[in-house]
Amino acid sequence: MDAGAHWYQRTLPVTADDIEWIGFVNELVGFITYNTAGGVGGLLRTIDGGYTWETVSLPTTGQLAGAHLCGINDMFVVGEVDGTTAIVLKVFGA
Repeated sequence: MDAGAHWYQRTLPVTADDIEWIGFVNELVGFITYNTAGGVGGLLRTIDGGYTWETVSLPTTGQLAGAHLCGINDMFVVGEVDGTTAIVLKVFGA
């Protein structure tokens, strides 16, 4: 809200240890990739600067390693399905 001059603690729907990657397109829209201890990957999206986060549906539950933001509604996510098969997903967050 003030270019990072002040920070406020928020509760995320995943633990900090599960987070693999965080990126913001602008001051409001951001994404988090995460992997649970059980090996299931997921994607979260915020449209209010991190105040709230929503789950983005993915066609796989494979481990996620990182992402590349293309815009406020789309990105590429990379990871692996079974420890050997790489995945690259184009995700639409809208």
